[in-house]
Amino acid sequence: MFSTTRFLAIFFILIAFSSCNNQEKPQFDKIIFHTTICFGACPVFHLELNKNKKVKLFAESVPISNENWQTDTGKTGYFEGKVSDSTFRKLSNIIKIIGIDTLNFNHIICCDGSVYTIIIYRNGKRLFFRSMVPPAKARPLIGTLYQICRESNLKRISTPFNIENEHSPSEVKVAFPPANSTNK
Repeated sequence: MFSTTRFLAIFFILIAFSSCNNQEKPQFDKIIFHTTICFGACPVFHLELNKNKKVKLFAESVPISNENWQTDTGKTGYFEGKVSDSTFRKLSNIIKIIGIDTLNFNHIICCDGSVYTIIIYRNGKRLFFRSMVPPAKARPLIGTLYQICRESNLKRISTPFNIENEHSPSEVKVAFPPANSTNK
């Protein structure tokens, strides 16, 4: 049985080799990514990325640091832009390599930790994943989505936008702060 470290090392080697083909079709039409609060320094992100590399991000709450849980207001708000070609290829390759069509999350949503929700539209299907403790093979996907939230060169905008929520495929307005934040 492979250890997690060995699995991740092999996984990243496969990503490096598969990244050489720049002309490949994206592995998704749209990805939605949500994170929730925890009893600590967990950022709360709502991200939408489409196959044209366009990004919408609502950074609801971003802590100053792991030690200082206060919200860094300079990093919260609404943002738009494009993800870099290399990050987009990396994400597309991860989706291809991990076997997204057969990926299963255990739906654990209890206790103290951020709940990750990922919705992927591909091949005419809507794939829905939600858990506080996703499987190890989903870590590179979640890590790359966090990277897009934290490191993309996105432009702050003042106009709120609509983004699909984690419960249904309908579009809902994301408010800052969320109107129902006490109901979660």
